[in-house]
Formats: sequence, structure tokens, C-alpha cells
Amino acid sequence: MDTKTLRLQNDFIPEMKRFATLFLQMAPAPVIMEAIGNIPDWPASEGQERLYSALCRLYTYPLSLKYVQYFNKLVTRQIEDSGHYWQEDLAELILGFSCEGCVQLDGDCFAGFLLPKSSGQGSDVICCGVQRAHNLVGMRTWGAGMLWCEIFFNCGELFKDMCVLELGSGVGMTGLVAARSHGPPASVIMTDFTHDVLQNLQRNIDLDAETGGERSTFVHSCKLDWNDVCKGTWRESITANAQHQRCVDAITDFDVLLAADCTYSEDIATALLATIEVFLTQNPRENACALVASCIRSMETWMHFVHSVRASAVLDHYHISDWGHSFGGLGSAGVGNPSGRAQFFCEDRERIRMYCLVLKGRPLPSFLTANAVDSSATYFETEV
Repeated sequence: MDTKTLRLQNDFIPEMKRFATLFLQMAPAPVIMEAIGNIPDWPASEGQERLYSALCRLYTYPLSLKYVQYFNKLVTRQIEDSGHYWQEDLAELILGFSCEGCVQLDGDCFAGFLLPKSSGQGSDVICCGVQRAHNLVGMRTWGAGMLWCEIFFNCGELFKDMCVLELGSGVGMTGLVAARSHGPPASVIMTDFTHDVLQNLQRNIDLDAETGGERSTFVHSCKLDWNDVCKGTWRESITANAQHQRCVDAITDFDVLLAADCTYSEDIATALLATIEVFLTQNPRENACALVASCIRSMETWMHFVHSVRASAVLDHYHISDWGHSFGGLGSAGVGNPSGRAQFFCEDRERIRMYCLVLKGRPLPSFLTANAVDSSATYFETEV
């Protein structure tokens, strides 16, 4: 497939755009089938023609073979159970979104995400290589990272001209969406630790550079071991490359430190908080902050992180979950994004919590309050 065609020249109607977004993301079956059921005239022939027309304009790298086959099976069953005829050309088109030769055991494949063009005309597709069968947490997307993507989707100038450092970047989707936002950051440095994850991360960064066209944001990846940060030896651990010094500069002099779903065990949560304390303490920028989003999967592990935050001798904390969820319509303040619903599928969305960490005595960063959905709503709390 021509790598220069990962974009849509025309926008979809809302129902079709919702389906396309979830399909490329390989959302779970109940979610994607609910979306396809909202397509006008579905599953009659007119609705099938709408879907065919939309899929013809959707270009991406191969999705999971197993996922595409299962989706095709569900759609076939739904059409036949409703008494309509299944259009063979639509089935052939759907199956064409997988590539049997490069997908094995539901492993190496690509998840895609639709982002609106800054012109408002059409959408771009960001693709990230993922390995759905891999046992490394950094080889797939996670709910909290997708919530950040949704915030960037709705609030394109959140990090405008800022230097962003991401910890635990995984496949890189969160950082890439931030770099492609309408008011892009000056730089996005994505970090992780294991060899396989870093290799895949850099591949995704390079792929985005090839398929997404010119970008003004400097984007790069590097190895960062949180244990080395705590020992003060992290500079030596960064893999030497042409951008080595620029990565070091970005890590020591950032505006925003970003972390998503990095509290999945007590030792990881402890190392994350210690790393944040070190980097914020050494950062010369007065308004530097850390933004942490995590899904509560184990209450015991989560409370370990919460208690550690409260006990920190150098950090103050703000609970910003309502602010973040308001962009997807879940904030308790009762407001949502202009479309009235979420753009992306976020696993366990309602269990995602978000915090802003700053050095003791420093206020909540003004760029958060300036980019609220409803300026009159109360989003921010000082207690975890």
C-alpha cells in the first residue's frame, strides 16, 4: 500500500466516522457492532453501500487478521439474521484490511486512529504497530493513553509550543497524537525501557514521519530507566545516537511530563513517582508539571500510588479527572465534548483517574484552566 495515502480526503458523516474510528482502533466486538448499527439504513442494501463507500476511502496498514475475520463473521450474521442479502464486494473489501502474509497469531499488526485535519476538511490516519499477543505491556495501546489522545483531539492547542516528555510511551500513540495536534508542541520526547518496545516505538515514529507528511514538532525516542534516574545515572543509560544531546536537554528542561497507565504494580508506581520528583526538582522551568493518567485495575495498587503522592515531601497534587473526562462527556460537571460522545474507545474509561503534580507551593498550571470545556465548571481539586 502506498504509504503516502494514509489520509481521508473527505469527512464522513458522524455515524460513519464513529465506526471508522473504532474499526481502525480494533475496538471490542460489542462496541464496534453498536457503532455499525447506528449507520443510516443498516443493514439494508443502502446501509451496506454507505459502509462500502466509506471503507473505500479508508487507507491504513494491515489490521489484525483474527480481528478482521471475526468482524466480518459478526457482520455477515447480523445481515443474514435480519433477512437482507450480504453484498459480496463489501465482504471482500472488509477482509482486505488484513494481510495474512504479515499477521501471525494475532501478533504484529497496526492500529489506526483518525484525526481531523487542522483545516477542518477531512482526516488523517495515524498508524501504530502493535502486537496484541505480546506479553509486554508496551506493545499495545491502553485506555488512559487513549483518553489523552481524545483530549488532544478536542483541545488541539493544549501543549502548543511546549516541550513534552513522555514516560512509558509504549507504542507511541499518545505522543504521536500530541505531535499532530492543531497547535503542536515544540518537541515530544518519548521514552521506554525494554529493547523490543523501544524498537517498535521508533518504528512507529518513523512510520508517522513517512505517512503523515511534514510536522513542525521534533519527535524522538530514547531509552530511560527509572531506576537509573533515582541513582542519578540516567544520562549514561540513554542510547547514543545523533539526537542524544537534544533528548538529554528535553528530559532536563521540559514543560510537561506525561505518563499514561504507568501505575500497574506497586514497584512501578513507586519508581514512577520517584522519577517525577527527581525531574521536577531539577527542572529550571517555573511552571513545569507532571500529568498522570491511570486506569484503576487493582485498588490496592492504586491506593499505594495515592498514599505515596500524599506523602511526597516535594510535590503538591491536583485531581483533574473531571477536566480530562469532560472532553469525552463523562465529567461529573455534566459537560462533554461538542459531539456529545467520545471519539476513541478507551478501555475501562470510567475507571481512569488523572492527576497534575507540581512542586510544593506552585499553582495549577494555567494552560489546564485555560483549556477547559466549560470555564464556569469546577474541574480541579487539591485532594486526591
